Amino acid sequence: MINGIFIVKNGQVQLIEPPQGGFGEQSFVYQSGEVICMEERKTQLL
Repeated sequence: MINGIFIVKNGQVQLIEPPQGGFGEQSFVYQSGEVICMEERKTQLL
């Protein structure tokens, strides 16, 4: 099983992997029903 978010754009599947450290936030911006960009914020536990 693969952990991640899959985006299908123009018939191509793109895997967006979780943050490397295991903690973080990913936000996707849609325009006209399509994902146009992704923002990623990482968190480091101390």
